[in-house]
Amino acid sequence: MEPEPDDQLRWLGAAETARRVRSGDLDPVAVAEAAVRRVGAAQPRLNAFQRVADDVAEQASAVAARVAAGEDLPLAGVPLAIKDELAVAGEVHTKGSWARRTPADVTAEVVRRVRAAGAVVVGATRTPELCLTPYTESERGGLTRNPWDPTRTPGGSSGGSAAAVAAGLVPLALGGDGGGSIRGPAAWCGLPGLFATPGRVPTAPDALPWTGMVSFGGFARSVADTALLYDVLLGGSGLRAALEDDFGPARVAVSLDRAGDRPVPQGGPLEPAWADAARRTGDRLAALGHTVRRVPVRFGAASTKFTVRYLVSARRDVRATDRPDLVEPVARTAARLGALLRPALPWALRTGPERRAVETSLDGVDVLVTPTMPCAPPPVGERDGRSPVATLLAAGQRVGYLNPWNLLGWPGLTVPAGVDGDGRPVAALLTARPGREALLLRLGAQLEAAHPWGDRHPAAGS
Repeated sequence: MEPEPDDQLRWLGAAETARRVRSGDLDPVAVAEAAVRRVGAAQPRLNAFQRVADDVAEQASAVAARVAAGEDLPLAGVPLAIKDELAVAGEVHTKGSWARRTPADVTAEVVRRVRAAGAVVVGATRTPELCLTPYTESERGGLTRNPWDPTRTPGGSSGGSAAAVAAGLVPLALGGDGGGSIRGPAAWCGLPGLFATPGRVPTAPDALPWTGMVSFGGFARSVADTALLYDVLLGGSGLRAALEDDFGPARVAVSLDRAGDRPVPQGGPLEPAWADAARRTGDRLAALGHTVRRVPVRFGAASTKFTVRYLVSARRDVRATDRPDLVEPVARTAARLGALLRPALPWALRTGPERRAVETSLDGVDVLVTPTMPCAPPPVGERDGRSPVATLLAAGQRVGYLNPWNLLGWPGLTVPAGVDGDGRPVAALLTARPGREALLLRLGAQLEAAHPWGDRHPAAGS
């Protein structure tokens, strides 16, 4: 059995890789070792990885033995990266910080599930310190770059995972989304990105990270591979099979409103390319037979309540490190603000008014289409020379279309929608009521089939 050249394996999807490993057409050891070579070659340019596993060949050999024994592994031999916020027993998951030094006692449940499904974990990807910002930069990890334009950030906090998948280093990578950290990097890196309803994907050993606003998940280059990954994470939810279901025409609303714009404008300017991405996606859904209309959306105090919960959570995360004195200025400032806002947490945990405002706005609507981000990814190193408060304010402006849904618990799917005038990806966000991931993925699959994005690859890292 001859291993295929690395350039053929680079863009092979997860489902096809697993199918060919199960059939005996691909050697999982060769597949894993090719992924490690790609990671090493791209690391000086992209800096997507915190560390590379030293037992990749052993993992892949174990997968080969399981396949030979007759196990039907959905991710057989698929190279996969994990975000460096996910625990692996015996290893330090740094979350991009010098302040975290203690190895984990147990492995995160999502990591256990992908390994049980046959994935080969090739390493851990970069994240900003304590996952607090929508770019992936830290004193410990340096600057992670976007494979579409290495002068720009891939986003954050799952930026390393998004960059790794977009650059073809691995077909799948795990991440987490507490305020847009999967959907945002997916948008800036030209990938689909699913934020599942909080509580559906297990967060163990973490209990209610960020007061319950975090949902773990990950990245793939196609909607079908995204569904495959989430079926594994959810323990067999049938999402991939649902891609073939006929849901009938969906009632779709398009809006450019965002929580950060009211009551005080704070969202930052919306670039025309990103507004056009939302409108274009609405037009494409209409052409596919869905009912589409424009609606205004009201969010109440969702943005303010998210901010309170985010900053209080930052304080908790800083205090939980081994050396709080070593955290960087941005995290330290967020923790101090969280201490000041802690008395407001009970108010921020009450989301009834915001739920009613959104549900009233979207009465009779199945799916809301908005921009995913308001702007192109900023240059790497943008925070340099800025005060921590200015950095946090800029970060908040970038996720105004994302964070209210973490607060409210509504799932969302980023879908690529072309490129801007500089050739960088743009995307729209599909959002639905809790538990409607199958509908979101079905619509995403329809959009992908009608307007394929999988044949466009970035040059960086190749």
